[in-house]
Parts: sequence; C-alpha cells; structure tokens
Amino acid sequence: MDRNTIASLYADADALGGQTVTVAGWVRSIRDMKNFGFVTLNDGSCFKDLQVVVNRERLGDEVYDGVIAQSVGAALVFTGALELSSGVGAMAGLPLTPGSLALGEFLLSWGGLCVHGQAGAAAEGLKMRKRLGGKLLQGVFSAALAYAAASIIM
Repeated sequence: MDRNTIASLYADADALGGQTVTVAGWVRSIRDMKNFGFVTLNDGSCFKDLQVVVNRERLGDEVYDGVIAQSVGAALVFTGALELSSGVGAMAGLPLTPGSLALGEFLLSWGGLCVHGQAGAAAEGLKMRKRLGGKLLQGVFSAALAYAAASIIM
C-alpha cells in the first residue's frame, strides 16, 4: 500500500490537489449526516487532522454504515481524491458583502446553542426564554458589528 502521511498532504497540497491518495490513521471523531459523513483522521505525522468526507451513494450502504459505526481510536485507511481547503478559504469565489458577512456572523453567534440548551434543561432555575433572548441579542450585536466593520474595510 502506497500511503501518504497527513503532513505530506498539507506540505504538497498544490501538487497533490485532485490526485488520488491513500491515508491511514486513527479516528478522532465521526459525524453522520445520513447520506454523507465526516471522519476526522490523524496519523501522528503532524498536529493537523484530516477531514475525510464519506458518501453513502458512492460507498454503498454496507461500507458506509461500517465506517460510520467505528469509534474514536479506530484505525482506518481511506483512498480518494484530495481536496484541501480551510474554513474561510473554502468560500473563495463567493461574493463578500457587508450583508453576507453580517449574516454569517449572526449564524456563527448561535454556535453551541444545543449545548447551552441541554445545560439549561439540566440546571435548575435557569429560564430558557432569557437564555434564548440573550443568544438572539448576541447574534444581533455580532451581526451589527460585522456589518459596520465590513462597511469600513470594503
């Protein structure tokens, strides 16, 4: 098996982009979205993880379910096309306007709502209306700040 290390993928991203590569490593996390999933893999060659996207339609139900059923720490091998991107860099080509940045900031401010909701349900005396109102207010202020900053910069 001709295996690439995760460090070599990041080091030679331009040369390897679009090429078929094989990686092996340990599962850090798995997220299942029914028809596709994400496996976070690390092989110890660097501190960065590699996110592997698995597709039910391409793999078939049996293989897809087998991958998703794995647990943290499982050793897996993947072969597929390499597409390296990172967060905001993946949005290249999208029109950036103050409005789109403000919307993005508002949506990001809701991060962790599920965790806060679960904690609120478990904590006695915490009013969920106040918590959600606070999150809404945080979202509005974050969006307004992002819009103002983007208007000045752009």
